[in-house]
Amino acid sequence: TIDGEPRLDLCETISEVNALLPELVLNPKREAEIKQMHAELLELRAAYNLVMQKRREFLPSNPPYIKPAIQPDK
Repeated sequence: TIDGEPRLDLCETISEVNALLPELVLNPKREAEIKQMHAELLELRAAYNLVMQKRREFLPSNPPYIKPAIQPDK
């Protein structure tokens, strides 16, 4: 992540793709299905990259608040 926040939807999507891999290896899809899946993956990746780019642009002008550490009494 860029700002330390987990991207649960991305983790879920990757988990779903990983779960499909054994089935795809044992029962390969037709060429047209593979091309469609590839196109959808590229579209998802482009959307994710756009979100991350906007987040990178946003963060420098809006730094996260970091709570100061508590100093022990001396």
